Amino acid sequence: MTDNNNNKTVKVLFSSDGAELNINISLQATLEDLKHQISKLKSIEAKYQRVFHLGREIKNNRRSLHALGIGRFGSFVVHLHSSKPKVIELASEKKKKSVTSIGIGIGIGVDNANASSVNGNVAAG
Repeated sequence: MTDNNNNKTVKVLFSSDGAELNINISLQATLEDLKHQISKLKSIEAKYQRVFHLGREIKNNRRSLHALGIGRFGSFVVHLHSSKPKVIELASEKKKKSVTSIGIGIGIGVDNANASSVNGNVAAG
């Protein structure tokens, strides 16, 4: 896919959810430039982006997309895997405070030496 500025439309397919993103970029741009564009549009930091083209991972951020093979065989599609760890919040701070502040305090002042049990009830005698 080409436009009149000698740029190409690179299709980015996300492995996490199957989403697609079309990015208009020059093939003289670096992989780092492509990752920067992706991070602006999808909020995935470049350091967590793993980019694949034609079945192999592209790792050299400083080389041009053309030198890395983007566009070879007419393919302008890359696959993106995010290696960013997922953070799951188990409970909010408010909930944590309410759970930890719950306590049960039962105090029974019974003298066990003088207590006797009648039908399961404790009676002081």
